Amino acid sequence: MNLPGLCKDCPKRCCSGIGPLMTTDEYIKMTQAAGEEKVLAKAPKYNGSRWHFTILSDCPALSDAGCIMEYKDRPLACRLAPFILVPLYNGDKNNITVDLLLTLTCLKWREFGEYYAEIIKEVKEYIK
Repeated sequence: MNLPGLCKDCPKRCCSGIGPLMTTDEYIKMTQAAGEEKVLAKAPKYNGSRWHFTILSDCPALSDAGCIMEYKDRPLACRLAPFILVPLYNGDKNNITVDLLLTLTCLKWREFGEYYAEIIKEVKEYIK
């Protein structure tokens, strides 16, 4: 899903901080798009299952014109923004469900309502 109309004039709050949690494949795609030097400058760390950046600043894939990555190649966390995945534990560690939580840092969060079902579908396909 791509929401360029909603995100076009955004101050890009979801693109700052420690960056998205990324799979190794997503990390490689970001390195290819942004360049190894820019990515390494953010001090990437691998926690055993996901990559993240340790230096607080804008994402290395962010330019003045927006994200330089093709939408389909962006990390899932970026494609889902302004939503975040929230694991829901019901006492059984083998039966964890996932829900989405809207982050209120997005200025246009009310406009995402009609896209919520589409986002849920994309997440369910991803976590199969």
